[in-house]
Amino acid sequence: MDRDWKEIKKELLFNPEVKAEYDNLAIEYELIRQVIKARKEKNITQAELAMKVGTKQSNISRLEY
Repeated sequence: MDRDWKEIKKELLFNPEVKAEYDNLAIEYELIRQVIKARKEKNITQAELAMKVGTKQSNISRLEY
């Protein structure tokens, strides 16, 4: 039986420990989404963003993954 991600996620979130950790990470993932959105709206590359914030492109890539 092939289950999709939504079904699996719903099942996992019934576990209180998993739900608590999921909720704790929500802010982090929202921040990452906002960084990606802003970078794309400004039409700059990961390398350009990395230079602006003083890090390496690979760090931006890992953040966005």
